[in-house]
Amino acid sequence: MDLGLALRTRRSIRVYRRDAVPRAVIKEILDTAVRAPSSFNSQPWEFVVASGQSLDAIRDHNEQMLARGEPPHPDFPAKRLEGVYRQRQLEVFAELCRLEGVDPHNKAAVACLRRRSYRFFEAPAAIIISFDGSLDAVRAHFDLGMVSQNICLGALAQNLGTCLCLEAVSYAEKIREVCAIPPEKKICVAIALGYPDTGHPANRLLSQREPVGNLTRWAGFENEEASEA
Repeated sequence: MDLGLALRTRRSIRVYRRDAVPRAVIKEILDTAVRAPSSFNSQPWEFVVASGQSLDAIRDHNEQMLARGEPPHPDFPAKRLEGVYRQRQLEVFAELCRLEGVDPHNKAAVACLRRRSYRFFEAPAAIIISFDGSLDAVRAHFDLGMVSQNICLGALAQNLGTCLCLEAVSYAEKIREVCAIPPEKKICVAIALGYPDTGHPANRLLSQREPVGNLTRWAGFENEEASEA
């Protein structure tokens, strides 16, 4: 697949077919993804690939915690978005609701929609990414972002879909238990992985992007600016 096309067309997939993803395919994706750059070549990423009963146990635990009203306690609590960042979040959620035929003011329907993210969107596999707690968390998060993007693009090249799932790692204790992740390893994110249900409306969602012109300043390009004028 052309890299430019992959970058332009990659999207979050929230509905998957039931087909299992072969272990060999996932390993090939990871083998390629770890070519990502990292701070001082530290390569801080560590992976657990969960599927079958192991993944179901995490899904079910997450749903039980939600039903009991248990506050999330991930290794890295997320700050609430504010301002333009919150606005972008609301816009993409409104579009998802529209595609799903969900009234965004219907609390029960919205809760059902949200619950799917805690269940890894019922994907047949999930890649749980962690790093050692001795590392600088800011740099490690940046590096894990790089390898996560590579995983998403590598999956796309295999006709697979992905969705980064922060809410799915909200109750880290069960993930540690099921996946034998020791306490010194900090769970950062999970990536749902599977074959997309191409007919489902939710998978048509391609979130909008702020124009680069609104986000970029140029320094040292004065001559080019003059010629463009």
